[in-house]
Amino acid sequence: MVVDEDIDIFDMDQVDWCVATRFQADKDLVVVNYALGSKLDPSKEGGVGSKIGLDATVPLNAKPMEYVVTRIPDYERYIGEGKLLEQLPDNIVNRYLGTE
Repeated sequence: MVVDEDIDIFDMDQVDWCVATRFQADKDLVVVNYALGSKLDPSKEGGVGSKIGLDATVPLNAKPMEYVVTRIPDYERYIGEGKLLEQLPDNIVNRYLGTE
């Protein structure tokens, strides 16, 4: 997978966000068939199989600011203090967290 330098590759939330907003399978997926891999993989014959690559970078022809990474203000503080659920309406918490 390839991402731009504005994405922290050690933060899976950012990587997931990047794939969800910058990757289009019809344009950004590369499949390489008959690629040599590990001969220890029993699902391949002689270690030859297929590999994939994902291009989750901003398109070269994108408008400035169109793909800016968004941040929720004070997200870490709310998560750390356990106050995030307190800020959400009850109907949303019940619907999406299964407490209904």
